Order: sequence, then structure tokens, then C-alpha cells
Amino acid sequence: MVALIKYNWRIYLKSHKYILPIFILIINMVVTYTLRPIDITGTFIFSACLLFFVMAWMGYTYFDAEQNTSEEILILKSKNYTQYLLSKILMLQFFGVLLSLFSTIIGITCGGFLYPLTIVDIVSILIIHIVFSNIGVVFGMFFQPRIISNTKTSRLLIFLLIIVSIFKEQIVKEVVLSKFIIWILPPINMFTEIFLHLHHFSLIRLLVPIITMAVYTVFEAALLVTIMKKRLY
Repeated sequence: MVALIKYNWRIYLKSHKYILPIFILIINMVVTYTLRPIDITGTFIFSACLLFFVMAWMGYTYFDAEQNTSEEILILKSKNYTQYLLSKILMLQFFGVLLSLFSTIIGITCGGFLYPLTIVDIVSILIIHIVFSNIGVVFGMFFQPRIISNTKTSRLLIFLLIIVSIFKEQIVKEVVLSKFIIWILPPINMFTEIFLHLHHFSLIRLLVPIITMAVYTVFEAALLVTIMKKRLY
């Protein structure tokens, strides 16, 4: 598994598919942190949502980074297609962890906050970014060409569903019946419901949303692997 992750890492870095989404992430961070004063919970939840979008984008384009012939050879060598797929997911999630660290460090060093940052805030910010990035990776992979062959449709769907996922709470308030449909989308709205109107984060309040997101990520990864195994070339 480790060898597969390292191989996928090298291939992905050579593809340069990460440059544009990271560039957009940085531009948004510059704009966000130049506006003072900075609200701690609202600003960092927005930052995590942006990272969710970026990682979903990277997950969507990820499987184009490797040629089919090279992939077939690697699958034959690994002799385990499930392990091969999991190595791809874990590699990109590791990339997301690095971007989470980057986003957290840049954010907390900018200063200009309405209230002093606490250690709990910093730990919470990092955890939230990692959770959002992990779930974004797998979510984006559901819209790749091997699952949805029509590129225009897949791009429209992923953009629309990302927006709906982020603003799920507001949508449900306006259209109550929508909750019976959009509940299946990533539950990132749990964080906005809990923290958006608070001044600081709380590790205790984070517990339920994190467990929910972790279970959701495992479930969607298992579903993705099942679908991909059926779509193998």
C-alpha cells in the first residue's frame, strides 16, 4: 500500500493538475485575510468550505493524471484493485492534509481577529480543515469520467452539489421538503449550524460532527470503490 501511495504521489505531482485549484485557494485566502477584523469561527469555516471545494475539484480530475496503459500494468502488479483504488484515495487525502496545514498556518499567522485565538481554536481549525478536505476528495471522485461520461453534466453536477452541500441548512429552511433529498450530500452544514454564531470553537461540540463526517467518508469511499470495480475499463 505504501509503495502504491508513493507511486501515485509521483505521478500526480508530474501531472500538475493541482496547480490551478491551489492557486485559486491562495487567491481566496489573500482576499479573505486582508479584510479586518476577522471573525474566528465564520472565517475558518468558510476557509474549510473552500478547501472542500478545492479537494473535490482535485478528486474530480485526479483519475486523468495517469494513462490507462500504465494504470492497467500497475493494477496487474498490485493484484488487488481495491487496494489500488484505496491508495489513490489515501494519497489525495494526504495532499489534503498538507493543504489543511497550510491553510491553518496562514490563517492563524495573519492576525487581526475579533477575539484572541486559543489553543482549542487552533486545534479545532486544523481538524475541521482535514475533515472537510478528506470528504471533498472522495466526493469529487464520484463525478469523474469513468462514472459520469458526459463532461458537461459531471462538471455542472459537482459544482451544483458542492454549493448545495455548503448551503444545505439555508436551503432546508426555505424549502423544507428538500431535506428528504439533500440529506445524502456531505454533512458539512453541521459545522455551520453549531459554530457560525459562536466566537470560539469547542472540541466537545466538534465531537459529533467529526464522527458523522468520518463515518460518511468511510461509507462514500466504500461505495466509490464498489462502483469503480464495476466500471473497470
